[in-house]
Order: sequence, then C-alpha cells, then structure tokens
Amino acid sequence: MQIGGSASTGWQIGFQSEVMNQGAGPLEIHGHRSSDQALMTADQVIYQSDGGAPRTVPGVGDLHYETGFGHEHWHFEPFDHYELRTLAGALVGTDQKQGFCLGDNQFEGGPGPHVYGYSVDPTWCQKNNPSALQVTEGISVGWGDPYDPLKEGQDIPIDQTTVPAGDYNLVHRVNENSDGTPEAVVEQSFANNVASAWVRIAWSNGTPSITVLQTCTSTASCGPVPPPRPPTSGTLGAGPVKSLAATAAFPRVVSLGSLLRHGLRVRVHCSRACRLRVALKPAHGAALGSVSTRFRRAGSRVVLLRLKPKAKRALRHTSARRLVLQIDARATGGQHVVLKRSLRLRP
Repeated sequence: MQIGGSASTGWQIGFQSEVMNQGAGPLEIHGHRSSDQALMTADQVIYQSDGGAPRTVPGVGDLHYETGFGHEHWHFEPFDHYELRTLAGALVGTDQKQGFCLGDNQFEGGPGPHVYGYSVDPTWCQKNNPSALQVTEGISVGWGDPYDPLKEGQDIPIDQTTVPAGDYNLVHRVNENSDGTPEAVVEQSFANNVASAWVRIAWSNGTPSITVLQTCTSTASCGPVPPPRPPTSGTLGAGPVKSLAATAAFPRVVSLGSLLRHGLRVRVHCSRACRLRVALKPAHGAALGSVSTRFRRAGSRVVLLRLKPKAKRALRHTSARRLVLQIDARATGGQHVVLKRSLRLRP
C-alpha cells in the first residue's frame, strides 16, 4: 500500500489486491454482442463435474472495450470494487477503475495448468480488437488475478478535506455490493468475497502518508468498531431505538425496451416503520421516474417504478448505458438512509 500523485494532480491511495478462485471449478465469463451494440452482454459458464452440458447463467454483467491506461482490451464489470470507509462505516472514497480483464496471472497452488491469460493466448481479452463480437475471460481453480498499486487505476483518490487524518477501513469487494449482498456471478460460497485493511492516514503540510495497522479477511470492518451512539429518542430504560436499515433488490441488467414498456420492479425493505422513495436517475441530472411507499412496520414489498413520458423519449435517443437507482428511506426521529445502486441498460 502506498501514496501516489502530487499536490497539483491530486493524491491517491494505491494498493495491491488479488482475486483468487478457491472454488471447485473455473470462473468463466463469456461476452457476446451484435455488431450494432457498444457493450457485450456477459454470461457465466459453469462446467459440470459429471461431464454434463455446461450451465449458462445469462446477464451477469457487461464487457466494455477499455482504452484508458493503455489497456486496449475488453473489461468485465461489475466485479471488483474498492472503498475507503471510516471505522463507523461512512463511505469517504471509491476506486476509479472500470472493470477487469480476468486471467490466470498468479499461481496459488492450483490443481493443474491454467487455461486463461496472456501466457496462453497473446490476444487475451481480445486485445487491440475493439470490433470483437465475442470474448472469453476467467480464472482457473487455484489461480489468482493480482493488480499492483497505482497501476491502471488501482487506487482511491483522496484529499484532506474529505479524508482528514485518522483511521479508516480500506475494503476490497469481489462480486459483492457495498451492502454485502452478492452480485450476479454464481459462486460455491459467498462468504469470502470481502477483505479489508485497517489503515491510518496522516497529513503533513498537505502531503498524505499511510500506515497499515491490520489486515482482515471475510470482513469489511478490520478496524475496531466504535461504540454505538446514544439513542436519539425513546422511553428511558427501554434501550436504544432500533437503527433504520433499507435494502433493495432488482435486476442489475435490464433491456431498454423492457424498461420503457414495463418499468422496473424493485423489492424494497425497511427494518422499521419508514417512508421510502425509489428514483431512477442518470449519472447526472433529474430523476427519470420515481415511486414512493410507506411501511407502518418492518417489512418488504415490491414497487413498480415507471418512467416519465419525457424520460422515455430521452432514453430512446441516448447512448448512456448506466443509470443509478437511488433509495431514500426516512424514519421517525430523523433517521435517514440513502442507497445508490448501478443499473445497466442492454439495448
């Protein structure tokens, strides 16, 4: 782990990370598209131990042709995510990397020879081929795919205003949302999809430094957990008011036609009585559509979010392939939770 950048260009925390396949079979991603589509749809191929026909899990993500940092090959996403959080859990920084070219780049005691990567195929990930209509990527059993600090966006930008001196958790998630729920790739176990480091950041005359205090596996909270805040309301002797938590489940990849015709079905949950609003937005701009609901007690339900007529017209003529689903939940006593999730549009 190290510091990169400068006062004039901005500072970054750089870090090495690795994704290893500890399952019973290879992780294989197959991308495909028609000639008029900008993105490939990513399907997962699962080989059967009994020798039967492989199982295909459709729509586990997208692949885009990456030109930044000299890549010039196809990246699969969503897969890896990096976060910088306070010890209390507040998000203060995220990575800028956009996907990965998956391959066998580090032997970790696998049972046999690897089958994915540049040492197997010099044109791996369809390198220098932006017009490719298909691509296969993956990680063999017992192999890893490491990335070096500050290489090709392997970092989190920081500044002294938003990341002052103090202790933080640097979190690495693989095939996992920021709330700990699984992404779309099917796995033998989701229990080992997160690792973290308890780090201490200091600033001296505007220049940061970083110290690793501890590293942890299978948890996003490596540093000590601060004591809970005192209750904001409630009856004396009744204990703290239960904190508000909200979740949302929805398809991460949606066809544009389906969204325009039928809207988006979202299963929402509140851990206590709350008012909840779900809005679909572009990366920047006003909501394309929204729906609100009220929970009188903890519970879940499915809501249907329909687009505004003006938004439908705009989406028909846009090249954007990513939208943001924002969930705002408010409970009595002033508790407020905001969640943001990425949604990918398939032509």
